[in-house]
Amino acid sequence: MYKHILVPTDGSDLAQATVAKAVEIAKEIGALITVVTVSQPFHASIVEPMRVKDTLDTYDRHAEVTAAAVLGWASTAARAVGVNCSTVHVRHESVHVAVIEVAKQKGCDLIIMALNRHRGISAVLHESETVLVLKHCTISTLIV
Repeated sequence: MYKHILVPTDGSDLAQATVAKAVEIAKEIGALITVVTVSQPFHASIVEPMRVKDTLDTYDRHAEVTAAAVLGWASTAARAVGVNCSTVHVRHESVHVAVIEVAKQKGCDLIIMALNRHRGISAVLHESETVLVLKHCTISTLIV
């Protein structure tokens, strides 16, 4: 049975529901959970050169506050039912690559993710991070 579950989250309602489901599964099977959120780096391509430092600092503070809130919620949900939970905030250009790297670094044997479905032409043009994890990862993945 699975021993260590990785649960990526962006803090959305769908991701929070997935964290809650992963906590239920972990409790049932006696697994521990690592919850990860990924912040993409700041890109200054449209910012005035004189404002880049202030904008970067503001972006970094916002990313840290958001990650702390998202991960704090997940950790509290796990602790409330007695599930051992660790949290990770990663800064990476590619969300799916970061998820796969964290899963490997932490020795996770299951990833539980939400699937945010695109419709119409958007589904063709934009692969979700979940689909990219499925394509590039060899770790078992459960889609909620």
